[in-house]
Amino acid sequence: MYNGVELAVKFSEHWQYHVELEVLIKDLAQKPAAEKKISAVARELDLKIMSDEQLKEFVTKLEADYRLKSPA
Repeated sequence: MYNGVELAVKFSEHWQYHVELEVLIKDLAQKPAAEKKISAVARELDLKIMSDEQLKEFVTKLEADYRLKSPA
């Protein structure tokens, strides 16, 4: 936990090493404050947060690569 944000360093075949930042909320009204807190911690630690578009592109590429490697 760092400044109210949970941090987890993870590794997977597709994502390699990456950091996940998380704040648990009880309802969607808390989402803007949680996002602000996560962004502040990311800036302080010099971490880059993927935009929704970057995430979509990354996942689309992973899925396409998986389909190419999978037997038909």
